[in-house]
Amino acid sequence: MSKSSVSSKWLTTIPQEIRKALKLKIGDKLKWKIIKKSGKIIVQVEKEIDPYEALKGKRNDPETTYEKVEHLADKIILNLKEE
Repeated sequence: MSKSSVSSKWLTTIPQEIRKALKLKIGDKLKWKIIKKSGKIIVQVEKEIDPYEALKGKRNDPETTYEKVEHLADKIILNLKEE
C-alpha cells in the first residue's frame, strides 16, 4: 500500500506506483469518487480520458469504424452525465 502526506495547502504527491498504474502524465485530469461501504470510506480515482487523445491517429487505422467512434463518444457523454 502506498502512502503520501497532505500539506498545509491540501496538496499531496501521487505515489509512483499509482502514477504508473494510471499511466499519468503532467496535465492529466483525475476523477474522484467517494464510496461508503460497511462503515468505511473508499476513494476511487480514475484518469479522465481525453477524447482527442483517444481518437488521435485513429483515422489511418482501417479497423476504426464509425460505429466504434460513435460508441466511444456515447461512453464519454455518459461519463460526463454521471459527474
